[in-house]
Amino acid sequence: MRSGQFPLVAARASALYDEPAKIEGGPAETRGKIVSVLRPLIEGAQREVILISPWIIPSEPGMGVLCTLARRGVRVRVLVNSLAAQDPPIVHSSYARYRPRLLACGVEMHERRPSATRSGGASLGFTSGASLSSGSTLHAKAVVVDRKSMLIGSMNLDPRSRVLDTEVAVSIESAALGGQLGKLFDEAASVDQAFRVELTEPGNENAPLSWTGREEGKLVRYTSEPLASWWRRIVSELLGALAPEEML
Repeated sequence: MRSGQFPLVAARASALYDEPAKIEGGPAETRGKIVSVLRPLIEGAQREVILISPWIIPSEPGMGVLCTLARRGVRVRVLVNSLAAQDPPIVHSSYARYRPRLLACGVEMHERRPSATRSGGASLGFTSGASLSSGSTLHAKAVVVDRKSMLIGSMNLDPRSRVLDTEVAVSIESAALGGQLGKLFDEAASVDQAFRVELTEPGNENAPLSWTGREEGKLVRYTSEPLASWWRRIVSELLGALAPEEML
């Protein structure tokens, strides 16, 4: 930064945090301050919502928000880990239960492939030479609305972060930074870096899923969780069925 090789953008930002009383069931005003900012931010989108998280477990209220946005013409785009890249795999089962419904209502789903790397330059890791992930797993947690409003922090998009864990985040207003983060998402969600998940019958949540990625320069379509071993699939389903969703 001192040498000017890493350009800085000045922007208005606010630090957010959950009160410790959140985990003790304190008064409503002390619980989930980040959620109280996040939901209105997403609901106010006019053109686009980008969600980046290791996994997404929206629960029914979140499903309602995302599907309402998609139905009124807002482009809702999600990047999470694929099962092959997920750590821990237990959360994938709960996420997978919502996946067909999200796709059916118009949400675009992308799943990060293991060991995905970019060809150089800056990345969603926000450091030179880094990537969205640590090793082969996506760790970034960010929300970008209309490429000008952002929330970046420790919060996963799941019930545990919303209800049980105390989280920190920074809320940023900047078209310049929003544009940069949106561009990085476009690259990370490309078929070279992630699998594009679709319903074989658009709009039908009961239809089988397909995953499209690029292998050796050619588009390849998968009909089951790509690159995931049978053992990982079994572990995900068994543990996911036993673990209460609110703990994930």
